[in-house]
Amino acid sequence: MKFVALVLAAVYIGGMGLAYGFNLALTPAYHDGSPSYPIWEILNWMGVPVVLALLALYGWRRWQLGGSGDSPLTREYFAVSLSCGASIGLAILYFWQWFWTLWPENEPGEPVVASHLIHFPAVDVLFALLALHAALYLWQQARPLMPSR
Repeated sequence: MKFVALVLAAVYIGGMGLAYGFNLALTPAYHDGSPSYPIWEILNWMGVPVVLALLALYGWRRWQLGGSGDSPLTREYFAVSLSCGASIGLAILYFWQWFWTLWPENEPGEPVVASHLIHFPAVDVLFALLALHAALYLWQQARPLMPSR
């Protein structure tokens, strides 16, 4: 059962990472210039569980590795800490972005909208990278649990 859960989580999280990366690259090719982005609206709703899963996964891994002040700094602890910090940053920026897209009438004006041209792609790239990294980790954790034939 744990194997199936890990594989399903890896496939969903990895699929969302790929969807964000490809859609970010292809949006200029298909978007008609209107103020609405229907594909991004769907992806943003589907991305909420991924952001929460990234926080849980990297937070749990960091807690599991310990990290008291007197323990030696290992490569794995450093990588997990970096991923944990990046996922916290992603969560803050993702939900800030998502709430703006849910209630666009609350935006104060043009300078903020112009900042979205830089902010949204940065969040989407970070989302794609962290999601693909987490999916690869989950897949590697599932491989030893694969039922033998």
